Amino acid sequence: MINFDGYHGTDNAHVRSILTTGFNLSVGDSHWLGDGIYFFVKGKSNHPETQAEQWAILQAWDKVSQSNKYDHFSVLKTEISVEESNFLDLTEPEGLEIFEYIKRKSAEKIRRMRRVTIIDGYLINLGRNEMGLQFDVVKGDVFIKLTKEERRLQFQSRFSNSTICAVYNPDCISNISNIKTGRI
Repeated sequence: MINFDGYHGTDNAHVRSILTTGFNLSVGDSHWLGDGIYFFVKGKSNHPETQAEQWAILQAWDKVSQSNKYDHFSVLKTEISVEESNFLDLTEPEGLEIFEYIKRKSAEKIRRMRRVTIIDGYLINLGRNEMGLQFDVVKGDVFIKLTKEERRLQFQSRFSNSTICAVYNPDCISNISNIKTGRI
């Protein structure tokens, strides 16, 4: 088994539901690591709990209404446990080889797509859904806009600043606790 802690920043109003019924799965090919429940984990940053807090604060902002959608945030800490055979670690050479395999096997499908710029989540979902690869948890290094300035400027970087994981199988998540609540 592979075990590590994950940190999830969210609207404080969602905490009771998460503690009672669990997290909602984010679904969509545009997500960094495909479908999953997203967590900041140790890797590029030694303070993933701080990154989860930054994420929760920035996610409160609604560009359309020019106001916050919520006033209080929470950072949840979880334990993530996954069988090594069901873990795709894109921070390691072996994981990147599997990702390259998925890319090669999907080359024709990708060629038929129009205007695709980011295909990582799409490829991971293809591997999981069409190739039958059993990824319960995917971990990778990514760049995430974690400051207002980065978002305002729509800053893009090829240099990762975060290590995250997407948990596809909720059974891999245990011991959820609210470690921080704050005001936006």
